[in-house]
Amino acid sequence: MHNSACQYYCAMCENYRNKTDKRQYYPSKLALWELHCFENIIEWSNDNLTTEKIVALQFYNSSSSAMLCTPFDWDQHRKRKNKDPFKIIPIHTKLLK
Repeated sequence: MHNSACQYYCAMCENYRNKTDKRQYYPSKLALWELHCFENIIEWSNDNLTTEKIVALQFYNSSSSAMLCTPFDWDQHRKRKNKDPFKIIPIHTKLLK
């Protein structure tokens, strides 16, 4: 969204923010996307998508799920649920800047 001064802000945050928090403005849509959205995704990815993790895909009746975990955690989960995955995907990644 943007205001009359052509400054942009996140409409999703506007709906869910604590009303005492100050609205964050950005000078362009690109700045909003880069600083507000993509920077958070990169930070999360660098912290969580590491080479020691896997993505385990499973089917449950007519739905599916994905689980991000270590191989050890997946093995423990599989033993508790007694169900093999549809597919295991290793993560090959490098840090993004």
